[in-house]
Amino acid sequence: MITPRIAILFDMLGPYHLARLNALGAATPTLGVEISARSKVYQWDPINTDSAFERRTLFDTADSSEVPMAELTAQIGRALEDWQPEVIFVPGWASRVAFASLRWALANGLP
Repeated sequence: MITPRIAILFDMLGPYHLARLNALGAATPTLGVEISARSKVYQWDPINTDSAFERRTLFDTADSSEVPMAELTAQIGRALEDWQPEVIFVPGWASRVAFASLRWALANGLP
């Protein structure tokens, strides 16, 4: 069975994100990209536990809406280039993170 390298992006990881990512990570190589460890929208405390997936947090203190678009795009690009996914899952369709992720996927020929 072929298991693709998957990257999935979220603004901030909450308990239900972690449960889903752990299930996915147990089945296939998975990178969970958390854009920000803190959020103005989600009032969860950051969760730092062992996981069945590789986790990368791009910004420890800034909300993703506070990060300049060029820096956001660059950090997302670095995370994805380092991981070399075969598929990426984009968080939504109209956010800055979604646009930066889609731009990277299109430039790299990924679904």
